[in-house]
Amino acid sequence: MVALLLLFLTIPVAVFTKDVKCPDGFLHFKRTPTAKNNHTKNWCMKVSVYENVGNRDNARSVCLADNATLTIPENREEYEAISAFIRKENISQPHAIDGQISQRCKLKIFRHELLRLEINTTAWTGDCNIKKNLFLFDDVNTDTTFALTQFANDIPIGYGYNQHGGPKLFWMDECMQMTRTNDTGNRVGIEFVGLSWCMGVDGIDKSDGQFKKRNINSVLCGRRPLITRNMVALLLLFLTIPVAVFTKDPKCPDGFLHFKRTPTAKNNHTKDWCVKVFSYSNTGNRDYARSVCIANDAMLTIPENRAEYEAIGEFVRKNNYSAPHAIDGELSSRCKARYLHKRFDSNTVEGECNLKKNLFVFDDINTDPSYILTKFGSKVPSGGGVTSFEDSSPPLLYLNGCMVLEQTELHGDSKALSLTNLLWCGGNDFGPKSSVDSVVCGRHPE
Repeated sequence: MVALLLLFLTIPVAVFTKDVKCPDGFLHFKRTPTAKNNHTKNWCMKVSVYENVGNRDNARSVCLADNATLTIPENREEYEAISAFIRKENISQPHAIDGQISQRCKLKIFRHELLRLEINTTAWTGDCNIKKNLFLFDDVNTDTTFALTQFANDIPIGYGYNQHGGPKLFWMDECMQMTRTNDTGNRVGIEFVGLSWCMGVDGIDKSDGQFKKRNINSVLCGRRPLITRNMVALLLLFLTIPVAVFTKDPKCPDGFLHFKRTPTAKNNHTKDWCVKVFSYSNTGNRDYARSVCIANDAMLTIPENRAEYEAIGEFVRKNNYSAPHAIDGELSSRCKARYLHKRFDSNTVEGECNLKKNLFVFDDINTDPSYILTKFGSKVPSGGGVTSFEDSSPPLLYLNGCMVLEQTELHGDSKALSLTNLLWCGGNDFGPKSSVDSVVCGRHPE
């Protein structure tokens, strides 16, 4: 695997050609190497057929079985060559491809939806502009510039909420899919990228109208012709760890704890931060947890130091909330793919998937995560499994990827040494179960 060094240079081009250097069943593409495609000269792609790869973990697992990763076409020539292959093999569309809306941008979109504000990912400034970091990608060897211009609709495409007497529980189609590969008419300039729900048809009955819309049975996978193990490390500035003390302050909304902090670049120069633990069922589902925070004009957060953790623990015990509690922090999709491909020690691995670098992505930019990242009881990533055991199919792998706060019931002489762990991000709705019924939310004072 190769880590990504980001620069903005010219758009690469490629042409389709047959080459025995690619494994059987893969198409071979010659590319112009640039910094934006990790200086990749040769790239192999394959469309693998497997049911319910609208589920992102299933799609990723199918690619891993071929020693590959989720990928996307880098230019029009690659897309047309892949489409011709799909028509020849009579593979149905749409097809799962690399690319997923970032957690932080989901938060922004959910918040805009709650407040009925305009959502415009082409005009927004900052990370959530489509030309910047609206999407996260597993594949470091493909320039994403072309694919991001091929959406037929404004982003987000499908989104909404459910409400059953409590807060609005938001959802969003966030995983990229490739379409129109079977069109045989005028193909000049057709736009072919859409979005689908990342859980596929899990939990949906075939009689439900959503089943057909979310049913994806093929995935585009990519790999290098030869194994390379070059690594480019990212540079990250380490600053002093801030401290804070707990105090009651009327500036925070009712029920919120108020923390004074030492402002630094790593906590967005935040002097005051308000935190509250909300009780709500199935907040192991990350979008549910995020929605509960948004309903209270807040976001997922984490304790910045031991004093904050102890204060949160006291609040939890007083209100008789059971651990674990959903907190901010989720394994990056790229590091998840890399770990499933070949396990690594995040304490020693080089590059962006080191625990002290970008192994995790966070919604909250106002809290320094340095402290909480030292409080795992075991090496991370940890926890996961296989959901298929048939000899004729690839193992469908999943990882526990969402951070939770634990051992808040301990106090006095029984102080916990490890405070955080990872659980599956789907809660109790699909796949493995995770009993999380409270969430830690944070916001600025009023």
